[in-house]
Amino acid sequence: MGGPGFGCSKNALIALNVLYICVSIVLIGVAGYGLAASRITSFGAIIAIVTTSVFLLILAVVGIVAAIKHHQVMLFFYMVLMLLLFLIQFSVACACLSVGDEQITAAMEYGWSMASNNSRIDVQNYANCCGFNSYKEYFVNGTSSADFSPVCSNLPCCRESHQVIPGTCCAAHLGPDHCPCSACFQKLDEIIRASLRLCGGIGLFFSFTEVVGIFIALRYRNQKNPFIDPSDFL
Repeated sequence: MGGPGFGCSKNALIALNVLYICVSIVLIGVAGYGLAASRITSFGAIIAIVTTSVFLLILAVVGIVAAIKHHQVMLFFYMVLMLLLFLIQFSVACACLSVGDEQITAAMEYGWSMASNNSRIDVQNYANCCGFNSYKEYFVNGTSSADFSPVCSNLPCCRESHQVIPGTCCAAHLGPDHCPCSACFQKLDEIIRASLRLCGGIGLFFSFTEVVGIFIALRYRNQKNPFIDPSDFL
């Protein structure tokens, strides 16, 4: 094939891999945000999204190098690994989109009940919330206790309220008027659901572009480089 076709395939493959780098960074950021919000439990789909995104980032860099050098071996392994990544990412994206509301709720409730008090306090500090469903719903060694009250008075939601007495914000023995903080389930539920839906949608859409990348790499690999000796076929 002539020079224009060779150059077009080369530039298209490079541009597509640059797009993959951008997509992988976005997916890592979104999934990482959801993973940080799910400190009380682990969602395998979010972890899988992070893993496949990192692999896509590395593979995209390899694809750019292979396209610049027109390296036959690198292009071959690029196509094989990209096909494998497409199958995995497509499955993971479908899994993210298929996670039901009841599954998310059940996983969060179980994770909260099994978490240590220090872990719950970390979650409250992260999400600026108090308690799971209610600021009075705490657990000590798996047993409900109104005597246990994580430190909520130092949270921004308490400090910014002018309707509570200092030091009594969200205390277990006081009424709901003394707790302006949202429940942690409400905060984390929104973050995790949004992360799953966004990661699933982006991953599903761009997984099909990986098939395009495979065909471009295959075409480019079978083209003759017009800038070298015509007797050398790469």
